[in-house]
Amino acid sequence: MANSFNSSLMPRILAGALRVLREEAVFAKMCTKDVSGAAGQLGQTVSIAVPSAQASYAITPAATAPSLVDAAFVAKTVTIDQFRGSRFHLSATDSVNYNLANSEIVPNQIAEAARKLARDVNQAIWGKYTKIAGWAGSGTGALFGTSINGLAAADQRLNQQLCPADNRVLITTLAGRAAALQLDDVKKNPQLAGDPSAFRRASLGMIYGMEVFHDRDISSHTAGTGFSAAYINGAGAVGDATISIRAGTAGFVQIRAGDIFTTSGDTTIYYTTQSDLTLAATATGTITLDRPLEATVALNDTITSPTNYTTGYNYIAGDLSGYGLVMRVPAADGSIEGAPTLGPSMAMTDDVTGIPLKLTYLPGYHTAQWELSILYGVDIIDPRRLIRVGSSS
Repeated sequence: MANSFNSSLMPRILAGALRVLREEAVFAKMCTKDVSGAAGQLGQTVSIAVPSAQASYAITPAATAPSLVDAAFVAKTVTIDQFRGSRFHLSATDSVNYNLANSEIVPNQIAEAARKLARDVNQAIWGKYTKIAGWAGSGTGALFGTSINGLAAADQRLNQQLCPADNRVLITTLAGRAAALQLDDVKKNPQLAGDPSAFRRASLGMIYGMEVFHDRDISSHTAGTGFSAAYINGAGAVGDATISIRAGTAGFVQIRAGDIFTTSGDTTIYYTTQSDLTLAATATGTITLDRPLEATVALNDTITSPTNYTTGYNYIAGDLSGYGLVMRVPAADGSIEGAPTLGPSMAMTDDVTGIPLKLTYLPGYHTAQWELSILYGVDIIDPRRLIRVGSSS
């Protein structure tokens, strides 16, 4: 393998891998990121500051400065719980057969490894979408079935949640994007009409204040049958993290983690972190909320799921800085003390996506391995900035 490794090969290979991230990690680029060149460890927790609401007041000139005003600084904790790698090996025979000194086989394979790791990050981000309480649209029909009007409800919900108007996006499925491209509403979009190359680039542009992107990793949320004929079984106070519920005399209640609901006493949209729970008629149970109650609820208040909230693909709309993505360089390779090190390694951080990658060369007996690794964690840090948008496509 000596012919395939020299002091200039590693940075050249790693630079090529970082370029791939710019193509594949579109979602990650728009998250709030805490990226450090320092080594990290699996299980490490990192706090990310989140802006809190500010009050205003009338200013009255006076001889002395007013008293200090306390601010409720908010910090959300994200755990680094993903340590992912992708590797391949080459034997000494491979080195001769592929003429590695003059071949692009290693850089190309590393690029494929980077592509897979970028998708892993994307999928980890999507895996948190059931922690988004805000909801708009319908899970029973295609969002772009006949028009773009379904996005008006998404715009309204984002405004109600005080999501900043700047940097709003909509992430659709591949099928949703294909359907939108065929709509007259999109074809006649003045923004696209003024850009002759828009349709050659298959660009959807900005619709209802949201830049439209697509992602292949969107998955559907398998919702329960919902909270039909369900009631609060006991009063709940502001700050309670759980509520007791009761199924009505008709039918039963089936709830899955990620299901969203409101109550007649508190119109805030919550989601439940409760694992699957099924209640027969008149049976009672307890569900855990994503955050403490923001208003009191009373005995026999009704519990309902949002209109048309059913099993369906859940697009994401809003400002993706509501996600917190923490990334660190994987720590030392953990060789046994006193034994030879596993092999040379190098870490680089892409200045566009902010993603750090580590490339390690692992020599063996008449063979060698190349490994690309990444260390990260992701969570929702500001749910006001995000909503789910239902669609069946």
